[in-house]
Parts: sequence; structure tokens; C-alpha cells
Amino acid sequence: MKIIKKIFLLSVFTILYSFNISAQCPASGYWSINGLTVNFYNTSSSFSSSSWDFGDGNTSNATNPIHTYASSGSYYVTLQIGYPFYTSYGTFTSYCSVGGTITVTGPTNIYGCTDPTATNYDPNATSDDGSCTYIYGCTDSIATNYNPNAGVDNGSCIYPNICGEITGVTLTDIIHDRVTFTWDDMNDSSCVVDQIRIRYRAVGTSTYSTKTMGSPVGNNNTCLNTSKRILNLNDSTKYEYSFKIWYQDGTIHDWHSEGTFITLDRCPNITNLAVTTPSSSRAKFTWDNSNGPYSFVRIKIRVDSISNPTSNSWFNSGGFGINYGTFSSIKNGLVPGETYRAQAKTWCDPSGGPYKAPSWTPLIFWTQPSSVRLDGGTSINNLDVFPNPSRDLFSVSFSSEDVQNLEVRIINVIGEVVYTENLNEFVGQYTKQVDLANYTKGVYFLEITADNGVINKKIILQ
Repeated sequence: MKIIKKIFLLSVFTILYSFNISAQCPASGYWSINGLTVNFYNTSSSFSSSSWDFGDGNTSNATNPIHTYASSGSYYVTLQIGYPFYTSYGTFTSYCSVGGTITVTGPTNIYGCTDPTATNYDPNATSDDGSCTYIYGCTDSIATNYNPNAGVDNGSCIYPNICGEITGVTLTDIIHDRVTFTWDDMNDSSCVVDQIRIRYRAVGTSTYSTKTMGSPVGNNNTCLNTSKRILNLNDSTKYEYSFKIWYQDGTIHDWHSEGTFITLDRCPNITNLAVTTPSSSRAKFTWDNSNGPYSFVRIKIRVDSISNPTSNSWFNSGGFGINYGTFSSIKNGLVPGETYRAQAKTWCDPSGGPYKAPSWTPLIFWTQPSSVRLDGGTSINNLDVFPNPSRDLFSVSFSSEDVQNLEVRIINVIGEVVYTENLNEFVGQYTKQVDLANYTKGVYFLEITADNGVINKKIILQ
């Protein structure tokens, strides 16, 4: 059963407002006012619920709510509670209310300038009336025209000339024996670089090496350098470095922009370079990688008897180089009976360049055989080429005592085939006239390959 009792007691207090009811309703409460904000307190006994109506259209079910009114005025506030009511028929919930009128007053507005950067700022003003006035100027204390009285910066600040330390330092092209430094151009309309110096040393050592750009100091010439390559470093070594800069206005920045770098390991060379001669015009080179991996190896060859060799006296086996993983190379077009020398060097950059073994391998020497004897005895007889030398036509003749498959080729000194003919199950006399008039003058080789070997003969086209 729901029993509702509404009993109102109106009381007015000057500081603390309170209200209660007789024993029939246990509701009671009070409030305290601070401007437009009121703290309400429910002091009822034995209640199970409470509901406040603040008289301005707002309510709360909190026991002790805090409410801020939007404007000054008098408001009728009610507190309704639910409490247990005991009868012979059982316990019921009864409801009763108390109420009273409160008066709230907001603070009085003080009009004036509320901006602390204004010259007429009023710290007591609570409402800005648009009367603020300002002093415009430079508000940055490090500027040469700093105005301590300015409240608003107008972008007029002027700064002293400051020639700074080197910036933007980067390191590139680090390999086993070198590094390249780059940095920002420190020259501008007010700062002119006189000299830049880099110092570097292996970490743990006491002595620096230096590289200087724009020396001597005071030369009145602008130092425009923004990069420097340093050579002759040690491989697998950690270095430390720093910069120093002089400007023509006398500004000096001592050692700064410090850093470290580590050079790469030395590029390992091949080992056990060896040569064999499978034919009178062919050499086969072999080697191993017991020193470690690399990118490619280059083998250079020249005739041993050249008295004053130049770089053009050398030629390569395998072209630009033989990639790592291949450990042999064939060189064709060598001169029968000629003595040669060869040596090799590795590169650890697939594009070539300076990242390579520090030296060539030791020289190896060999002599190409004048002819190659066929296994089981000679089965090609009476080999002849005439005229030799010739301007165009060569007559080739030989005889075969046995039935065999033959390949007749003419190749140039770089191994290119300029003539070829296959003779299947050939026996007897062979005669052929070959025209080389359209080919470059020089040395060529006649090569006859049989089932059991190869015979070579040098021919000269004049």
C-alpha cells in the first residue's frame, strides 16, 4: 500500500535554510547558498528514497545534491522521501514531502578590460567591455629590437647574426679503406665560411689525422666545400670524428658534430690460381675461395715476352669478371707455342669500383703447346694451310686415315668463330678454300676437333 503525505513548512533563514515536519513525516533537510550554487542536505531519518525538486524545472534523486541556478531569484524547493510504515497488516512504503523557498543572487558584473596583455588590463573586471588597448612590437627577448612593453608581437623582430656549427653531416661510400663525408653548405648572405676541418682517429688511439678545406685561415676566399673523401683507412676498424669551422667574421666553433663509423672488412682475394692447356689455343684457369666470399674475380693475361708492357698489353679471361660461385674460366684464341703470364684480383662490389682486394695474386706462367697430340696416335695427317699469311683466301688440306666425325673451325683471338664445318664419318683427303676477305686483319686459328682430340694451327690474315 502506498501512502502519500504532503506537509509543507515554509521557513526563511538568513544564512542556513532548513525545514522539517512533525512525527507524522520524518522528512527534514537544509541547504547552504554560495552565489547561484546551492548545497542541499537530506537529514531525514529512516528513509529509503529521496527526490529533490529545485523549483526551476530541475530535479535530483541524490541524497545530498548540489545545484547551480541559471539566474538570480526565489525558488520553491521540495524534498520528497519514501520511508517504511509499519501496520498490523505489514510494512508499507509511505511518502511525504517538505518544502521551502530559497533566494539566490549571482555575483555583480564588474566591467572592464580582462586581457592581461592589454595596457589597461583590469584584474578585478569580470566582464570584458571591449575597452582593451595594446602596445604592438617585438616580444622576443633574444631579438635586437625586443620591446619589453609590447603586449602583442607584430612580426617585426630582428635577430643578431649567428653563424652556427656544421649541420647535416652524413657518411656514405664506407668500404674497407675509405669514407665520404657530406654536410650542409654553411654559407649564406651574412655568414661566410673561411675554413672547415675534419679530425678522425681509430677509437682507442691517441692521435688524430685531419683534413682541412679552405686553408689557410684568413685567406678571404669563401670555403664552398660540402664533402670530403678520406682514404687509406684501416679495414674492420671503428673510427671517431668531429668538425671545426671558422667564419670570416671571426666566429669559430670548436670541435662539434661528433660521430663514429666502422670500415668494412677487406675484400678477400682468390687462392690457388692454376692453369691447364686442354688445346694449343685454349687455357683453363681454376681457383678456390678459401679466403672468403667476394662478388666477382677478374683474370688478366698477357704475352710474357713483351719488353715494355702497357695496360693495353693485358686482356681478360671471362670478360668483365667471373661471378662468385664459379671457380674456373676458359680462354680461347691463345697462340700455340706462346708463353703467357696471368694473375687475378677480386671485387666485393658487383659494380666494380674501389672495394676490391688490395693486390693481384702472384703471377703464374705457362707456355701453350704447339700442337695437341690426339689420344691413341695422330689420325689427322698432312695438315697444311696455304698461302699463310694471306690477304683473303686460305686453302686448307689434310687427310684422315680413319672414319671419324670432325669439326673444322676458324676462330679469332678473342674466341669468336668466323668459319665452321662439320664432317660426319669422314675419311680420306680434305681440301677447302676459305675466304676471310671480309674479316679484320690479324691472327686467326684453324681448329680441327676429332673424336679423340684437337689440332690447332695459326693463320695470319694480312
